[in-house]
Amino acid sequence: MANQHNLNDSKDQSNGVASFAVATDRPLGRAGSRSVRYLKVDLDAVTVPARTERLPVQVAFALDRSGSMGGEKMSLAREAVIAAVRRLQATDRFAVTVFDNTVDVVEARTLATPTAVERARVALNRVDARGSTALHDGWVAACRQIGDRADAEGVARCILVTDGQANIGPSDSGVLAELARRQRLAGVATSTLGIGEDFQEELLAAMSKAGGGQFYYVQRADQLDRILQSEIGEAMEVCARGVAVELWPSAGVRLELLSDYPSTWTGTHLHVEVGDLVSAQHLELLVSARLASGQVGDEASVEVRVSDREGPLALPLQTARWQIADHTANDRQPRDFEVLRGVAKVIAARALLSVLGYNRRGSFHDVHARLDEAIRQLRVLGANDPEIASDIQQLERHRVELSHRIAEQSLKAHHMVGTSMSRSKSMDGSSVRRPKDVN
Repeated sequence: MANQHNLNDSKDQSNGVASFAVATDRPLGRAGSRSVRYLKVDLDAVTVPARTERLPVQVAFALDRSGSMGGEKMSLAREAVIAAVRRLQATDRFAVTVFDNTVDVVEARTLATPTAVERARVALNRVDARGSTALHDGWVAACRQIGDRADAEGVARCILVTDGQANIGPSDSGVLAELARRQRLAGVATSTLGIGEDFQEELLAAMSKAGGGQFYYVQRADQLDRILQSEIGEAMEVCARGVAVELWPSAGVRLELLSDYPSTWTGTHLHVEVGDLVSAQHLELLVSARLASGQVGDEASVEVRVSDREGPLALPLQTARWQIADHTANDRQPRDFEVLRGVAKVIAARALLSVLGYNRRGSFHDVHARLDEAIRQLRVLGANDPEIASDIQQLERHRVELSHRIAEQSLKAHHMVGTSMSRSKSMDGSSVRRPKDVN
């Protein structure tokens, strides 16, 4: 509890969120029309010095040992898990489960002492690939190792590593995503790593979104070490837990979240679950607002607040405002291209994600129709802006590439990029950080 107390004191009761700001692409709405305007919410986490006391970390690994994980995959996976655990301090805790058609606990929840890490290494080296893929049971067993103590003891992560499809137990993406959401609400975030060509990227991406974690595509087993090291590193730098953004629109304004985060319309406001933030992280949320049809002089607004599981944070309320004006004023008004560039990137990422299944099924007409619509949207946003023009060109290249069947590895690589970009992450899935010289 001492660590938690010191950390809260350094945050000035803002739960690690240093600041947030709201901007809109245009200040005016068009009279007699339901204008669509865009909002960008920028969140910045505090920067925590490397040696400052931090929240304790609990991490549970759920490692697939089904038959397809044999050979080099299993060897490298074992090594990567142990290397990741070695990054923890002796005051952190870890657990390891393995699964095929059955589930075994290799190392129950324990302190990450050198003795425990060596014991886990020896036990993992005895694990052989075999059987089918009870993904649900293996993941749930790992979560249970840390779930009952997660909320009280800091940062809790479950990392699921698999190269196959869930073929024993629950396998529906909606069901597993809902279970991941419940684990997140209980304090355990889920990140998913898919290896090779046979796993279901839609399932793993849905679990990571609902679970407040990240989805990674591991093209080669030798990438596992870097990715797991990154996951553990970010867990050790969490400075804000369970962050949410609430958008309260004035009467008649309809909101749609463009960024790919769990959200709920409560009847009065849009509640967006951002999850945990890491030191110096910069995150953007993009939202569209359809204004009510009004007369010249009317006003519309959206109030934005930041909260966590205990309620609103001690941060100033931010408000986006629009005034309803005539056509001439609307046509002459300035546009904020920082907002529009963010919107363009999210629209492009969502469009890419939406057509990958079409390509797999050979529905190339649907690929063209969906990407053409996204290209049209981006041109409306600002075809003369160099950054948006670059996004348009990228979509045009995707249109050509996806006009014929592409390799499964390419589909999965596109899925990870689209998922990361739609969540304001870097293309490799890591969090975007502010430059070190920016406070």
